[in-house]
Amino acid sequence: MIEARIALGGMRYVRQDAPRPLAYLDHGPMGQIAENDAWRDGLVAALRRRGTLGVSSLNLYEVSQQDDGASVDAITRFLTEVDQRFVLIDLCPSRVIARARAPRCSEVQASFDDSFAEHYVASLSTGTGPTSAAGLVPWIRAARAFARSAFAGMRRDVQSQIAAGREVYGRLPSIRPLPAFSSRLDGCMMNLMHHACLDGAEFTDHDSADIFHADVPAAICDFALLDGKWAPRALRLDSPPRRAQVFSGKKGQIEAFLDALERFQPTPEVK
Repeated sequence: MIEARIALGGMRYVRQDAPRPLAYLDHGPMGQIAENDAWRDGLVAALRRRGTLGVSSLNLYEVSQQDDGASVDAITRFLTEVDQRFVLIDLCPSRVIARARAPRCSEVQASFDDSFAEHYVASLSTGTGPTSAAGLVPWIRAARAFARSAFAGMRRDVQSQIAAGREVYGRLPSIRPLPAFSSRLDGCMMNLMHHACLDGAEFTDHDSADIFHADVPAAICDFALLDGKWAPRALRLDSPPRRAQVFSGKKGQIEAFLDALERFQPTPEVK
């Protein structure tokens, strides 16, 4: 959950807490769940019992690009029902790694998008107390320019990395990183690029966004429900660096995801 406090002088403090299991949904699977009453109700009930939904600015940007209609209505209803069981997750590996290397910064603090959270909290009419995902609903359209700016540079970066390193990534062996959090994130990104190059993938704008849906969530979340093309690549990641159980929106996978979420038992953290 996200909690905002206003101190003297109008200073806002934002604290994020993510009770496990932490689950992340790529845009496509989020829409599939939102539009299916049984799936949506099952996920919301599971999160309310225990757990947290990771929501990213990329999620909101992709929703904001859709025309108003049944799909957007379903997603906004889903986010409303999630209520306070969400955090704003940062999908940019370099930013998360930089924060993780700061003294006394926990993995939770490093993994969540504080700047995005502050931008969101500042848009609320009430800046005090726990914030709800319902507050995201009227903000989705307003967030379009902010999210576009946040991800335009990231997309260019990954496209240039792939263009410059396609031959290198294609020849890399599977990387087995150190268990440190920043190393796990680095290992996830390099291995995802390696597998994509082995698949002969041509990186479109869509792909250069989807790799971000896969990378940080694979390293930090307990569950990641990804695009059908990227889920198999994420599943090829060793553990570590991968923490998440990975599923896709393909037949039978959403039911398996919901069942695994229901049966989740935390394991000791890898330091």
